[in-house]
Amino acid sequence: MNIEEVRKYFPVVDELIYLDHAGVAPLSTRVVGAVEGFLQRACEGGGIFTQEFDQEVERVRDQAACLIGAHPDEIAFAKNTSEALSWVAAGLNWFPEDKVIINDLEFPSNVYPWMNLKEIGVELKIISASDGRITPEMIESQLDPRTRLVALSSVQYQNGFRANLEKIGKICRERGILFCVDGIQSVGAIPLDVRDEKIDFLAADGHKWMLAPEGVAIFYCRRENLELLKPVSVGWKSVVKPREFDRIDFTLRSDAARFEGGSLNIIGIFALGSALDLLIEIGIEAIYERILTLTNYIYQEATEREIPVLSPWGKGERSGIVSLKVPDPKFVHRKLLTEKIVTAVRGNALRLSPHFYNSQAEIQQFFETLEKLTTRK
Repeated sequence: MNIEEVRKYFPVVDELIYLDHAGVAPLSTRVVGAVEGFLQRACEGGGIFTQEFDQEVERVRDQAACLIGAHPDEIAFAKNTSEALSWVAAGLNWFPEDKVIINDLEFPSNVYPWMNLKEIGVELKIISASDGRITPEMIESQLDPRTRLVALSSVQYQNGFRANLEKIGKICRERGILFCVDGIQSVGAIPLDVRDEKIDFLAADGHKWMLAPEGVAIFYCRRENLELLKPVSVGWKSVVKPREFDRIDFTLRSDAARFEGGSLNIIGIFALGSALDLLIEIGIEAIYERILTLTNYIYQEATEREIPVLSPWGKGERSGIVSLKVPDPKFVHRKLLTEKIVTAVRGNALRLSPHFYNSQAEIQQFFETLEKLTTRK
């Protein structure tokens, strides 16, 4: 990876030190070019380019599948992670006293869809994390014959803890329990294979590590589960022959596109496609290696400066997120913004989340600025 060449795609580096990719990521010039290209075509001819646009949608579906080790017919496009997780929660045929297991580290998107099942008698079991971790053993200890589904984030948004998806997926598959993953904090940054990790459902919005705009997400539904999951909303594109408008035949498609219903966010999908192209060109393994180099540098600098790192740092636990314990993190976050350094505050800690195009020089500048700000305060 030629970092200096890659950085040219991200003009944000000329104005800001951007360390909040776990929040909303800046866009590359390639994504902007893809959007402009779509708008120009739509301006020139509108609907005459429908076939061309549809072809691009399917190409991006292929790219999304490639990114997570799925088959294209297992991928649907959603508005966001919340919508995709809600498809699972609302689409399964639940029985009274079924149990769903989550944990107390989850972002609300992976909590509320499961809480919403209470009125039909589904029990929500919330596991308490230990030292910022949710381990396979902790989940396994809570499984019983009533457990229908385990919902888990691949990476926890507050402290960056990376779950052992492969081991948890194996435990669930052996017991016939569905495994639903919120992948928004890992897809685009960390290698992930839905087959190897025995994931049944996965949702991930594009606006974080995939470096795409808000408003478009990928949803994976394991082919064997398609008939288990009833579409909660259907439309003209849910059926086998969607372009035959004068022929009513309510036969659902046999692939995950049945969940899409109607017209898609084509401009968002064009943008997502360009973002995924860049990630795949560079390679997720190389991206993850680069991210680990940067987060390790953050850890070393923080340790030398006696700044506590709240993120779990054991083997296999690291991600692109590092949370630091600093005095009055909200004050520090605001002051850093005035110095054109973008971070976030989560869980009463200062959260850093660099991507592959960030540099060690930027991280060094962050720590030097942080030291000045905390000393001045």
